[in-house]
Amino acid sequence: MIRRHIRRLRENHFLVHVLTLVSGAALAQAILFAFTPLLTRLFDPSDFGVFALYTAIVSTLGVVAAWKYELAIMLPAEEKEARTLVWLSVAATLVTTGVVLLLTLVLRPWLGQWVGPDILPILFILPLGVFFNAFFQILLTYASRHKEFSRVSVSRVVQAGSAVGLQSGIAWSSLFPLGLVWGKLGADILASLSLLWSFLRTGRLPGPRVSLAEMKEAGRKHYQFPRFQSLAAFMNSLSQNLPAILLTFYYDPAVAGLYALTARVLSAPTQLIGKSTREVFYQRASERYASGQPILGLFRRTIGGLAKVGALPFLILMFITPWLFGWLFGEEWVMSGRYAQLIIPWSFLGFINAPATMSLYVLGLQRFSMRYETALFTARLLSLWLGWYLFRDAYMSIACFAAVGVVFNVTLISYAYRKVSRDAARRRTPEAGDPS
Repeated sequence: MIRRHIRRLRENHFLVHVLTLVSGAALAQAILFAFTPLLTRLFDPSDFGVFALYTAIVSTLGVVAAWKYELAIMLPAEEKEARTLVWLSVAATLVTTGVVLLLTLVLRPWLGQWVGPDILPILFILPLGVFFNAFFQILLTYASRHKEFSRVSVSRVVQAGSAVGLQSGIAWSSLFPLGLVWGKLGADILASLSLLWSFLRTGRLPGPRVSLAEMKEAGRKHYQFPRFQSLAAFMNSLSQNLPAILLTFYYDPAVAGLYALTARVLSAPTQLIGKSTREVFYQRASERYASGQPILGLFRRTIGGLAKVGALPFLILMFITPWLFGWLFGEEWVMSGRYAQLIIPWSFLGFINAPATMSLYVLGLQRFSMRYETALFTARLLSLWLGWYLFRDAYMSIACFAAVGVVFNVTLISYAYRKVSRDAARRRTPEAGDPS
């Protein structure tokens, strides 16, 4: 009986793919989490604040550096078109990186008057950070298209291990400042090279025989991604990273650093399970939708499974985070635990909303996604400003920010469920079990 149950699990390719990604993400998160108590003793909250600001800028620009064409890599039925989209994404990333470099050089004198001396040096690292952030995501998407989830997992372990190794080594050696920033950049480079090397060894690397005309045709065919999804993704990333930016501006880098540790810890479940599930769900949902099958059953099962997995751990964390943060990271980080109590309900909803987000891509609802992200950005911006304007208190600013996250996540999940249900009704196809 046990053997039969194991055999059934192995035949469930969706579950196997999710577990493959989760295992890699689990190891990566375990490495990051194991070294975080060390890093909080090597670096103070101000260092984490500068690092959070760098990460906020790089992730915000990096998420749209390829103009979101990397999301289209998953969709074509023909491999040639997918490879063309890979090169189109890389070309777009190079253009974006050039623009970032130019703006950095032009705006440096003005920014030098606005930011402090501790923050100004990160401007010179931004172009490289943006490029490798986007390049790594392009490679990940192409690997996911071919269901090479084991390579995705290995690359994430390399990224996490090299990050904490480089950051700790720089801090101990005292070679140069901004150890957290340089360590992150080095990790992104090494992770990209490891994934690229795996493609070279297996011959999977997209060949360079792609003409400019083919790239233009692919760009026109998938125009919705840069036209609608790029703005939506930019607004989403910017709105998520607003605390790192505005808490530094309204208060000081130390406050931003305290919040950064909170976000680092609470994002672990999403990075561990939610993100892995999102990638497999997107691949499976795209495959089903392209073949004329509804995705409602897959949508329900995925969200329900995530809710069952996350409900109890998030509930427990709600009560113990101040004590837990103080014990793990040191007494100066207890306030991070209090911030965590505010953010946990929003984090739980973000943990389970992966199918809702990816369903918008599958159903071609990029226009709604753009409007949603624009409204979310506006609400988050106002929430942090109101917390500062009315209370002059970082705790209240973060409370308002978290409340906005709860409201909008509920809205997104409800809207996506309605659209997926209508699509299933329109197709009038009985919901059967997922193909193994």
